Amino acid sequence: MQDGDVSDLPGPGTSVRVFELGLGTGLNALLTLLEAETMQLPVYYEALEAYPLEAAIFENLDYCGQLGRPGLQPKFLQLHTCDWDRPVAISPYFTFYKSRDKWPDYALRQAAELVYYDAFDPVVQPELWNASTFKHLAGQLAPGALLLTYCSKGTVRRALQEAGFCVEKLPGPPGKREMVRATLVGEK
Repeated sequence: MQDGDVSDLPGPGTSVRVFELGLGTGLNALLTLLEAETMQLPVYYEALEAYPLEAAIFENLDYCGQLGRPGLQPKFLQLHTCDWDRPVAISPYFTFYKSRDKWPDYALRQAAELVYYDAFDPVVQPELWNASTFKHLAGQLAPGALLLTYCSKGTVRRALQEAGFCVEKLPGPPGKREMVRATLVGEK
């Protein structure tokens, strides 16, 4: 599974609920929006970003051009400029909710089925990469939820396992050697 690919989610359904910790540049949200529209699959996307990018940065990103979809640029910019703490319909297949709150003090509005865990490195934010934080997250996820992260450190994998996830290392995308896919197992 690559960022934005929802085809690997457990079980059939009429919608997908995504949570992203660390919205950053919005690339994961953009790729998920693109996939939702392509598959005509409704996605509810909830994102936390305690440190939003300045407009001068996100306005100069050319992800849509690089994807060969320059017409998506207004929707990409809307991800960054829409209201905080309010659901916004970016498209008929993509509802977006973003908050500046900090994890783990935040409670998800809906149980997520897919998590993009894109926090800063464990050296920078160790409090976001321990077993108790992952247990807090697991308690807010749907059974069988998937968590994806580019961090594949042994301490992080063990913390995920202690929190009830089955952990796999996968080849990473260009520029990343490995990534982790963790599946929530067991009952809540």
